[in-house]
Amino acid sequence: MPRRATATIRSIALIGGALAVAVTLGGCSSKPTGSGALSGPTGAPAASSTPSVSPSPVVTVTVTASAPAPYPSNYPAAILAAWKAKDTARLAQLTSASTANHLINDLGSVNQDWIHIRDDGAMGSSYASYYNTKGDLLVLKTSNEAVSEKKYHAGSLQTYDKMTYPTDAVAYVKEFIGGWLDGNADRMRLLSSDAVTTHYLGLSMPDTDFTAATVLGSGAAGHIEVEVKETSPAFDQTLKVATPLLGGPHAIEDCDPTCS
Repeated sequence: MPRRATATIRSIALIGGALAVAVTLGGCSSKPTGSGALSGPTGAPAASSTPSVSPSPVVTVTVTASAPAPYPSNYPAAILAAWKAKDTARLAQLTSASTANHLINDLGSVNQDWIHIRDDGAMGSSYASYYNTKGDLLVLKTSNEAVSEKKYHAGSLQTYDKMTYPTDAVAYVKEFIGGWLDGNADRMRLLSSDAVTTHYLGLSMPDTDFTAATVLGSGAAGHIEVEVKETSPAFDQTLKVATPLLGGPHAIEDCDPTCS
């Protein structure tokens, strides 16, 4: 074969070998692309999906301070209301800490159905009198100056007279007449009867310095008669007391004149 042809064939062979090597190296170093590419691990975990959480609703609370109690238009009635409600703070504001403690702790079980009897005044003070259905008498004192200037701690307890049932006939009658003078109708009824009470409420009251004494040698068996008089002859009444009932209610059973 001529030398020129041989050289040409060798050149073609060398070129072909070089191209084969180039193709082989290129295939090893290139990265696959397109939809057929495979994704290997990247060293970081894939993020997991987290369910969405709705935020909690915001609740707004508005606290409004309660308005202070107004100054009472009826001071004694306000004291009674605070006492009945066992409102120590309000009661101490209206009276004093010691009075509030006494009314709530010492007299807390007292019947609170108070009935107003009357108002009296003397020496710059007012006195409101009440009685309850148990026959107790209550008098509240207020300072006129303090009330007029709308100052607190203006009230105090003047009198608390608990209903009692004496075992002595004269003392029993005096308790009845005292209830009459105080306007304490329930005390009168508890010591006597509706008929006797109604009779006395229709009479003119005696003076406060009345006298009461047993009428000697009078009265049926088991009864004592007690005469009530005053300095003037205008009042002279006799009350008939059942001795077995002394120490309890309704011992005064009748009166003279015109009771029964």
